[in-house]
Amino acid sequence: MNPNNYKNLRKLGNVTVPWGGKTKGESFHAGVDVANQKGTPIPAFAPGVVTSVANGFQSEDGKGYGNRVQVKDSQGNIHQYAHLQQPLVRP
Repeated sequence: MNPNNYKNLRKLGNVTVPWGGKTKGESFHAGVDVANQKGTPIPAFAPGVVTSVANGFQSEDGKGYGNRVQVKDSQGNIHQYAHLQQPLVRP
């Protein structure tokens, strides 16, 4: 995925932090944050396989992601969906 191509992401909601943008405590943000209204379904950005579902997930560096789902696409990219109200996964 070209991280600078937000056309498909904008269909999902408001891009709040772009690839490489800075967030609190970060000098480089290796992802894209998309916000939407509470309860909005979140489709996968690309077809793939769910590799992880976690409630109250916290990374090794102490960053909290809350409820999180990870999907690995056919190119080997990992797409992370975090701060979810509920991690509901459907094929």
